[in-house]
Amino acid sequence: MVLGHYAVGFALKRVEPKLSLGMLLLGVNLIDIIFGILMLAGVEHARFVPTMAGIYPLDLYDFPYSHSMVGGIVLSLLGFLLYRYWPVRTGSSRLRPALIFGAAIFSHFLCDIISHRPDLPIFGNDSPRIGLGLYGSMAGSVAFEGALFLLGLFYYQKAISLPFSISRPGFVCFITTLLTVYFWTMVDAPLSTLPYPASPEMKIAVLLFLGNLLFVAAGGWLENSQRKNRPAGDV
Repeated sequence: MVLGHYAVGFALKRVEPKLSLGMLLLGVNLIDIIFGILMLAGVEHARFVPTMAGIYPLDLYDFPYSHSMVGGIVLSLLGFLLYRYWPVRTGSSRLRPALIFGAAIFSHFLCDIISHRPDLPIFGNDSPRIGLGLYGSMAGSVAFEGALFLLGLFYYQKAISLPFSISRPGFVCFITTLLTVYFWTMVDAPLSTLPYPASPEMKIAVLLFLGNLLFVAAGGWLENSQRKNRPAGDV
């Protein structure tokens, strides 16, 4: 799932407005970012299988650390602890935002259960694997993720004041770029146009790592810049 993860990040702004959009998008995408890093490091692996049916022809046969249920729980707990006890001075409790940040991280695994083939391990590679297989249908994936994305944007708009409307040019550009990359990755374009590294698997790892980080940074910068530039007197 791609848009679905971003949808959850947007929607959680309604649950905890104190968390920045950048932190929420980091939370929901952290598992994929770590997966990309571990693939580049040769710790986890995936195979590109052109004949595999469905939206993404990937055999995700070895990712027990980033995408197992236990791995997701551990990452969520670490995210909660880091946010809760990070040494910064704030005027309010960090407990609730830390809980939501941890929940954002684990939401990735829950969303992946819907979209992935039965390739998500409970613990390690030899443990039972789960997944409902929505990726097997391109039309179903686009419809489901598109609906989630619209719902996420709706709740995000509810959570922010009018000066930060998602209709602002910067936000429209952000959404348009995200949608463009989403549809771009459904075809062979990422595998044929990215010059480095050479193998399709490593190109996917770069997209998971750098691509998500760029959107996380852009979302955080966009929200922060809108806050700084709001007219005087706006809440």
